[in-house]
Amino acid sequence: MALTNGFVPTLGDEFPILTCASFNGSFSALNLPSGLVVSYRGTGVFLVATNVARVTAQSLSHPAVAGTDLCFSFQSVDGRSYTVEFNNDLGTTNWIAFTNLTGNGSVMRVHVPVTNAPKRFFRVREP
Repeated sequence: MALTNGFVPTLGDEFPILTCASFNGSFSALNLPSGLVVSYRGTGVFLVATNVARVTAQSLSHPAVAGTDLCFSFQSVDGRSYTVEFNNDLGTTNWIAFTNLTGNGSVMRVHVPVTNAPKRFFRVREP
């Protein structure tokens, strides 16, 4: 499950999903985006942002080779830090930092030089 149109809640944001005089129990199954939890209290049930949304593989877009660069894009959040990393072997956890970026709220375009590595995998993460 993902949030619509790249929406990213602020840490601590609450969204009421049920208001009632009283309740008993909890939902038996949940399918929530990363960074949201359900809070049962008082006279309602709320979604609470406990962590900011992360860039996911699904959010990397428009990969293409342009000249000697591999290029791709992702939606950034203003003021949030991102690290572009690469790895030549997904059988290891040896990700290497390529560059650090600070989001400005727009789509960030990343250009990475193509090398002679037979395979190279990229990811964007928040430090």
